[in-house]
Amino acid sequence: IFVCYRPDIGYVQGMSYIAAILLLYLDGEYESFVAFANLISQHFCFDFISLRKEQIDIHLRVFDHFFEKKLPVLFHHFQAQGVHSDVYYLEWCFTLFVKCLPLDAVTRIWDSYLLLGECFCIRAALGILRMYAEHLRLMEMEQILQFLQDIPSDLNIDELFHNISELHISPSTCSKVYARMVKPGEA
Repeated sequence: IFVCYRPDIGYVQGMSYIAAILLLYLDGEYESFVAFANLISQHFCFDFISLRKEQIDIHLRVFDHFFEKKLPVLFHHFQAQGVHSDVYYLEWCFTLFVKCLPLDAVTRIWDSYLLLGECFCIRAALGILRMYAEHLRLMEMEQILQFLQDIPSDLNIDELFHNISELHISPSTCSKVYARMVKPGEA
């Protein structure tokens, strides 16, 4: 149905993860469709779902900015190992963490994302990295990528949200960084 509603986007692999969560928690197909259409229409999700490379690149630069600022040792380890954010953060945002985290963690992240906006997705991603930083610093590229694609299902949600809460990134700071990351001709 969404393909008919938004033929300019069509079906993009990964949409089904978001749709499945909405179907699971809402009261029927109609409510799920409306919620899905509204969620996809928000510019953060729209940029990823519509595969707008220039906009996705801005999101990646903003994430990298905060990653380097908040977790510099891990950021430089990832750089040395050739692990770039487009390999994992892109998928995390594209599916709003559904593909990589246990369902109970996903629902808490969604609650905060829907309340606080896209800046929370950055904080959630950094919270995951912060939570496993010591472990990740001991890994090489292939191990890191495997780990980030399949985060342990026994993830402690309270610990994750503690790590997220320790990452102080205000929406206004986030907006300022987004504004700085836009290159001429990208807006």
